[in-house]
Amino acid sequence: MKFARHTLESAPSAVKPELEAAQKKFGTIFNLYRGMADSPAMLKVYMAFNEVLGEHGQLTPIEQQVAYLTFSAENGCTYCVGAHSALANMVKMPGETLSQLRDQQALSDPKLDAVRNLSLAIL
Repeated sequence: MKFARHTLESAPSAVKPELEAAQKKFGTIFNLYRGMADSPAMLKVYMAFNEVLGEHGQLTPIEQQVAYLTFSAENGCTYCVGAHSALANMVKMPGETLSQLRDQQALSDPKLDAVRNLSLAIL
């Protein structure tokens, strides 16, 4: 199944506010959002989940990206690794940590390595 990769112009009107918010927040609209735009309910739920997780979750933004990058690298999703690398840079993840995650290595920061190991165990 192929999904359209909507732009602000081609997206259903129901999701234009969400895509505009993503553009403003990230400077771009990720392909994941562009594809989900075909299903306003799916995009709205996905974005709301991430917003609530960011506001009320217990992990810092860097710890969240450690988990996402661990999942992405372990699953071999090069697109996801690239996207989360960009997000990791946005939250000021140390370069050494990012390199270690991309290379699927143990992290030199013990707390972040605990997040990585928990992520691997969950996966």
